[in-house]
Amino acid sequence: MVELDYFGLVDTASPALIFIAIVLSLIPYDMQYGPQAALIAESFTPRLRDSGSSLGYRLASMVAGGPARLIATALFAAYGSAIRVAIYILICAIMSMRRSS
Repeated sequence: MVELDYFGLVDTASPALIFIAIVLSLIPYDMQYGPQAALIAESFTPRLRDSGSSLGYRLASMVAGGPARLIATALFAAYGSAIRVAIYILICAIMSMRRSS
């Protein structure tokens, strides 16, 4: 039986199912990526808005985004399953949540 989640569809190695998984995953990605620009820009005063948001965005992508690919590859190689990668992504998402004041 085929799992109906992202990694389950990708693990089938069927080009059609992989395409469906990618297209469907773009919906929540775009829903969070659109408002993200406004959220990051509003975190800084108007005087620092451009440099502060750019610096924060770029540093976060270097610190978290760069090693994430290596960690995900190592998890997949060690366990042979995408479930461990999904758990890693979930843990990263939980750690990135911050309490609103």
